[in-house]
Amino acid sequence: SNFSAGGPSWAELGVRFPNGQQRSFDGAFQAGSHSLTDIQGIRIVALPGNRVADRDVVGAAVIVVEKLKPGTTSDGALIEEAHAKGARCVIKVGGGGSLIYRVADPISIPCIALTLDDGTELLNALAQCEHRGHSTIANLTEHDRREGLKQERWGSGNSVFVHMQGLQLLTLDHQDQTLSSLVSASRPGRVATYEEYYSYFEENKNRKDELSLARSKFRRIFESVWSQLRRVGITGNPAQMGKLLALAGQRGCFNMDYIRFFPAKKRSGTSCAVLISDAHPDTGIAAFEGMNLCETQTRDLQAWGAHEAMYIATMGEFTRLIDFMAPSLWNFVKCANHEFFGWEADASKVVKLFTACTGPVGPVPSVDWQREDPTWRITDERNRLGFVTQTQGRVLWNEVGASSSTAAASRKQNGNTGFSRRRHGDKQATGDLEPTRGTASASRRFATLCNSICGSR
Repeated sequence: SNFSAGGPSWAELGVRFPNGQQRSFDGAFQAGSHSLTDIQGIRIVALPGNRVADRDVVGAAVIVVEKLKPGTTSDGALIEEAHAKGARCVIKVGGGGSLIYRVADPISIPCIALTLDDGTELLNALAQCEHRGHSTIANLTEHDRREGLKQERWGSGNSVFVHMQGLQLLTLDHQDQTLSSLVSASRPGRVATYEEYYSYFEENKNRKDELSLARSKFRRIFESVWSQLRRVGITGNPAQMGKLLALAGQRGCFNMDYIRFFPAKKRSGTSCAVLISDAHPDTGIAAFEGMNLCETQTRDLQAWGAHEAMYIATMGEFTRLIDFMAPSLWNFVKCANHEFFGWEADASKVVKLFTACTGPVGPVPSVDWQREDPTWRITDERNRLGFVTQTQGRVLWNEVGASSSTAAASRKQNGNTGFSRRRHGDKQATGDLEPTRGTASASRRFATLCNSICGSR
């Protein structure tokens, strides 16, 4: 991962100017499979107002500026326009201000991100020597600073490492066609932009069986998310909503290698960090045999998710809003990215995600798809004022190979999820992360141990 927040850069873009001088600029290279070696020596073209049509960009690296991009346009759409005009590479200035990150958007040509300060220096230098000829990309250098990061993260106070084997996290609808595969099939040979993910979902969510409320957990979660985001006016932005759809619509399988507990510095209590890595189809679990588990590499999905998490973390009021609406989700995001950013997750919120639930809460929903989803009522109990009166875990245990149709029939008959103990509440909690499913062995041991470390019962 390429991240820099006040420290040394993880990557540099070398530029050769017409007068023979060469300078380096702090940057980050795209997370993905694009080769950067074949763009060395190509000319660099600055685009006034990000207008591709104003310059000859065939075979060039074009510079686009974040602050000149319309708020409803994704990076992918802007880069696709440059690609269509013949550009071979994009240099983006100021996407993260003084923070450098890997560019993770699904795009068709390589992209290099520069800090706002370095990008401004490059633009000024290009303007001063433009009359002498073209400047070119001289070299691209990456610095692997992970060892130093380990020392910084692991050496600050006492830590308890819990190492695990056999605990894996799967993306939504992993046994079916994902939104990513559906969108890709509709646009063969090219990368879809966020806007195209949004338009495909809107046009097909009630037509494609793979996206139906009855069949797709992904769709059910988004129905819930949509209602929350509509209140803050985000659902009308195709680039933003397409971004959520694209990231959540990928297929992946992750190993949880360890979770590290340590005293929190910025608040009282215990914090935690988790390390996840690629899992492979040869897991020995019969349900996964023959599946293409990883359409996108785990490291790319991680960088992609981290990029969006950093975007949220710098938005001030919106950060506090998501922490209020989805505390378990936001703390898990911070937990999964602590080793990169140093964020402190509330360990009790993360442990809650891996603790077994005890029963459904509140009245049986009147909407069919909510009633038939066994996880819909796995929430905390709240009183009439909305305050939590009793918490519960978010894991719903399933037998591997159990018949989903039998389970569905049982839910229809009983109006609940068949727990041994029913709990009643006055109001359903909203805006928390959906429960996970899985086999019990590894994660039950994990939850028990984590509760002991955190001092919770």
